[in-house]
Amino acid sequence: MAIDLALSELIKLNDLLDSTTPSTDSPAIDPEPWEVQAKVHLRNVELALLRVPGRVVYARVLPTLELAKEYRWAGPRHFHYIQMMRLLAGDMITALSAYTRGDTIPTPDRAVGQTRALVERRKAARVAAFLMEEPALDDEEEDTTM
Repeated sequence: MAIDLALSELIKLNDLLDSTTPSTDSPAIDPEPWEVQAKVHLRNVELALLRVPGRVVYARVLPTLELAKEYRWAGPRHFHYIQMMRLLAGDMITALSAYTRGDTIPTPDRAVGQTRALVERRKAARVAAFLMEEPALDDEEEDTTM
């Protein structure tokens, strides 16, 4: 069943995150091996969700899944990425487990909303900084005479 596959991938993701001990003092510049594995798990969750009948589960979990893919907005270090991904994976597990039991699917955890707001603020700040940058002037002046 597709839900079971999605849950299995999220549990594997949690296990991966639990077994990863990133450096907390150096900035995350290059992707680490755990990131590649985490992206595979997220992709497998997405593919499994596409096979779930109806749209209720898909509509509830997909925004959280998409946010998890944007983990690099969590902060400057791998520690922040793992923290964010753990939170989001846990929320998706909660939603999918409720669906599997036949319970009402809970709304996203409050911390998920706060994380979404944080990511949106950081994206907006990046765009604002980009728009405020002035174009670099060439060292040589352009010849405008003809």
